[in-house]
This record gives sequence, C-alpha cells and structure tokens, in this order.
Amino acid sequence: MKVTALSAARTISLFPVKAAPAVPAPAPAAAPMAAPLPPPASAPISAPAPAPPPMKPVLRLPFPLRD
Repeated sequence: MKVTALSAARTISLFPVKAAPAVPAPAPAAAPMAAPLPPPASAPISAPAPAPPPMKPVLRLPFPLRD
C-alpha cells in the first residue's frame, strides 16, 4: 500500500481498485411504424352545371288568366 501525503492534510491511498462491471446497453428501440399509405389517386371531380335561369311568371302558367 502506498500512501502519499499532500499539503492541506490530504492523503491519497493507491489501493488496487477493481473496475465496476460494465452496465449492459439497453435493448435497441423497435423501429418506428411505417406511415400508412395515402388514399388512391382519383380523377378530379368536375364542377356541377350552373343553375338554369329563373323562368318568367307568365311562362309558368299554362294559359292566360281571364277576368
């Protein structure tokens, strides 16, 4: 055993020190899940036909009104 005295009343002891056993590494993390597939591509939807113009009230009646 070697003992060395230093200033400020410190002593260092040089005992043979056994190294601590190595801690095993943690298991690798599972691979992340793959992203879901996007929906299948579809053709663009065409715009609906515009509304027909409003009819005149005179044309809606089947025959003229009589007084």
